[in-house]
Amino acid sequence: MSLVDDIGKLYRELEHELRFFAEDQKFYSVREIMRSFSVSRRVVDGALAKLESRGMIRRESRTGIYSNGVDYSRQCTILMANPDWPAEAYTDWERCLNSEAEKRGDIFRTIRYDWNRPLVPQLPKNGYDVLLLRGTANNLTADTLYKLSNIDHPVILCGCRSGDIRFSYVCGDNEFAAVKVCLHLHRMHHRKILVIQGEPASGTNQLVLSVFGSMAQMLGMEYTVLDCHTRSGESSALKSYDTFKEFLNKNRDSFDFTAIFAISGATVQPVMTVLREAGIETPEEVGIISISSSNYGQFFHPPLTVMSFSIEEQVAAVFEGIDYLLKNPSGVFTKKVSARLIKRNSLLNLGPTEITPKAFNPEVRKKKASS
Repeated sequence: MSLVDDIGKLYRELEHELRFFAEDQKFYSVREIMRSFSVSRRVVDGALAKLESRGMIRRESRTGIYSNGVDYSRQCTILMANPDWPAEAYTDWERCLNSEAEKRGDIFRTIRYDWNRPLVPQLPKNGYDVLLLRGTANNLTADTLYKLSNIDHPVILCGCRSGDIRFSYVCGDNEFAAVKVCLHLHRMHHRKILVIQGEPASGTNQLVLSVFGSMAQMLGMEYTVLDCHTRSGESSALKSYDTFKEFLNKNRDSFDFTAIFAISGATVQPVMTVLREAGIETPEEVGIISISSSNYGQFFHPPLTVMSFSIEEQVAAVFEGIDYLLKNPSGVFTKKVSARLIKRNSLLNLGPTEITPKAFNPEVRKKKASS
């Protein structure tokens, strides 16, 4: 775990402990926290700073740390609204949110809405304190966000952003993730990249493409974008399979990319299938990297290298936002979570030379295809 993850974990544990301390009661000392939770001084300082910034504790010079007697008696009812199609990411989010809500003594509920119908009329008007919302590219329009802003309860977008509109959200920092993907490919000596966009077009996808493209040009890397033109409601896996298979059949003799950057993890499995059917080996002949959750792709063959956003870290940020918005109903809370690289076996290091290895030579591939 990173330092940020360790601080977030300790913060949540200390927040739970504070429930048992009355106002002005002396809290644990720094040494007691370090010993009891087996953490470093940096982690303790980070967690205490977060508690202090939220007014839950105060630190008095030479005397210690004291509870400010935050009232935890009122349960918060949290409603999570997800589109009504199956997705592993939704299940992971719901599980983590429910686990954190239980620790806090909050009530967590979920509903599914029809992504193909107007969103706001499907949302209940009462029975909750905070609404968490995952949207799609076609239903989080400016008009929809305006209507959501008129709901009597705080609303937080999860896993997506509101563009230029002032609205609360928690999501991954996709721009920085795109930069890190490009830098990692460059460090691994990949210079010719096929970028596949298999999900429906969205502001986030276009941002990733733009940032990756700019970074690749700065580093002198060649890249080609394959847009599958998937529309909302279509199967991104099937569309990616068909589009990439057609592309590969047309360009088989000149297919000399050393790596594929699949913007969405959902695109990876069909891409791997097409490569396997074509007799192109991963990662020996072409590597694959994607932006996805940390768990995604670990059981692929080969296991997938991903630039990952921690769901746990995003969920911690969501609850930070919930607490802030309940205290500041007219405020706006935004937070982008940084991505981290999880190296697996789907991407090889081509070595310090820019000479194309034999396995990537188009002539070798041509002979394999004809044999």
